[in-house]
Amino acid sequence: MIKRKHLILILFSFILIFVSLIKIMNTDNNIVNYTEVVVQKGDTLWNISMKYTPKSKDIRKTVYEIKKN
Repeated sequence: MIKRKHLILILFSFILIFVSLIKIMNTDNNIVNYTEVVVQKGDTLWNISMKYTPKSKDIRKTVYEIKKN
């Protein structure tokens, strides 16, 4: 009887640790960095996006993210 209780306690502990680790891993992926831009006369959303979007990223995604926020 005692062995069964210990086994259940150990199993519950592993599940709790596993769920906690998953939560911690998912939290780190939600970090978002923003760049503050002062808009000058004549600036367009596309010009600003072209200036600040990395080469590896689609400019349309940046425009969408700016519009969304």
